[in-house]
Amino acid sequence: MSNQRIIRKADLRTIEHNLTNIHSGIEHMYHYVLSMQNKVLETEAKLDKLSNDFYTYLQDELQSKQLQLAETRLVRVRQKLEKDFGHYDSVRRRATGILQAVDVGIVRDEIISSTTEELMLKTPKYWLSPCLVALSAWIEDKRELAEKALQEGFRRDSQKSSLFFALVMRRYERFEACSRWLESYFFLQDASALDREVIILLDAFTNGVFDPQSRAQSIAQMNQWMFDVTASGEELHKSWLEPLEKFIVDQAVDQQYPYLSQYSPTFDQCKKSLEFAHSHQQLLTFLQTVFSGEVRPVQKVFEAVDEMLQNLVTDYDEEELPLRQKDRLLNLIIEEDGKREIAEEKFSQEKVAWNQKFHFKDVMQTLAFFPQTVSATKATQRFAIAFCKDWLVNAYKDFTAEHRRQFPSEIEIEIEGWQGTTRDGTNQIEMVRSLMEYMKKKGKSKKKLKKKHYLAAVGGGLLSIFGIALAYIHPAFLLLTLLGLLGPGWFLWLRRHNKKVERSQFYQKQINAKNDLLATIAEIVDWRDEYTKADEDSKKVTEYIASIRKEQYVQTGFDQARAIHT
Repeated sequence: MSNQRIIRKADLRTIEHNLTNIHSGIEHMYHYVLSMQNKVLETEAKLDKLSNDFYTYLQDELQSKQLQLAETRLVRVRQKLEKDFGHYDSVRRRATGILQAVDVGIVRDEIISSTTEELMLKTPKYWLSPCLVALSAWIEDKRELAEKALQEGFRRDSQKSSLFFALVMRRYERFEACSRWLESYFFLQDASALDREVIILLDAFTNGVFDPQSRAQSIAQMNQWMFDVTASGEELHKSWLEPLEKFIVDQAVDQQYPYLSQYSPTFDQCKKSLEFAHSHQQLLTFLQTVFSGEVRPVQKVFEAVDEMLQNLVTDYDEEELPLRQKDRLLNLIIEEDGKREIAEEKFSQEKVAWNQKFHFKDVMQTLAFFPQTVSATKATQRFAIAFCKDWLVNAYKDFTAEHRRQFPSEIEIEIEGWQGTTRDGTNQIEMVRSLMEYMKKKGKSKKKLKKKHYLAAVGGGLLSIFGIALAYIHPAFLLLTLLGLLGPGWFLWLRRHNKKVERSQFYQKQINAKNDLLATIAEIVDWRDEYTKADEDSKKVTEYIASIRKEQYVQTGFDQARAIHT
């Protein structure tokens, strides 16, 4: 009876209140854990931003150091150029000056003679010095001295000397002599190893500097060079594929098609194909820019020849080239604000212009696509493209065929582990059904309880059993039973809560997967439409190239005679 009275007098409301508080504490702890997860995610985002900012800082710092280093080295290179070859500049500046002095007749012959002889003494290895002595002797009608000086000029550089006197003879309208000098120059050339000065000759030819006979002589020689290099059997148009690649411009396709970039393993191929398709318009714009507008030649022949002579005499000699190359590379680094990789890439594109010898195909390729690297005129660029039109057509066909072969006919899609393919989105219904079936088979992602939850349930159960057993000794031990039940209770509550979360997450995951699939398919349709429309521009390019005629791009020049083409 006494034991029953004790049980009846026990106040269980306090225990119930404590259990409620414990449950609230568990709820509070759960929400606290979620808030901590959000803070961890925010911290990770901040760390990513900090990492990106630090990388950007390092890049800026590296570029700044490269810029400073390039500026310092450029000063040293130019000092060495001035020290080793500065006296060449003195000779170069006097070449056209002597010709212009003769034109106006305000400088005595003996002054010209003494000046050229002094230059000869100061530059014992330079080809231009004896040529100027020969020119001075020719002006003074000193045949023996002129012939000796010519021999010395030829010994130092026969090709530049021949072209120099061909231009001088054209300047003074000695057409027959000009033709002979050109013949001498052509005789020294090999189509597979042309001198850099051939670009100056082509500039003179395309800008109408030469008379009809010399123009016919030049075009005949170019046809011969074309025949020689073609007869080798080499597929020469292959070398024109590389400059065509530069019209493929990197685009932010991933931003334009975010779902395709995220869910398609084929995205890189899609991106490259789309950039290729847009290259047709890039190439067409380039050609239209080259062939549009009027190219107006200088109205006076001696001014045009003087410009050609200036290009010839200021063209760097072989011994100067290593320093000139360093000078150019350092200039490019400065122009790109210290971005060395970009500067080196640009320099590699110009590298052919620094070669001591050119293959004819490389000359024409450089003139067609990179005329600025050799200071060629727009008229020469037009002629190079027109003259080698067949190479350009064949290269463009190969370029187009190669990239079209890489076009992904089937686009792969991968979402939540599910994989599918489509050509143009016409199988959308089947793909959605397949995705939903996959999601159902995959089932809900179960939130597994941790080891501590099982330990709490088992430990709490054992404590309850222990409390019941001790209650026979004293009823107060029933409190242990109640406290022990907290473990299994927490365990059961977490299981029920997790199942509820799993159902909600699974449903939402199905909706998200379906929406992602539909958005990806929509972008595939848009991507294919954009590709098809852009690729159609290839017909415009082909038609435009076919309309080019090389005969249209050789100016008749400063005489009224019709240009002769063979």
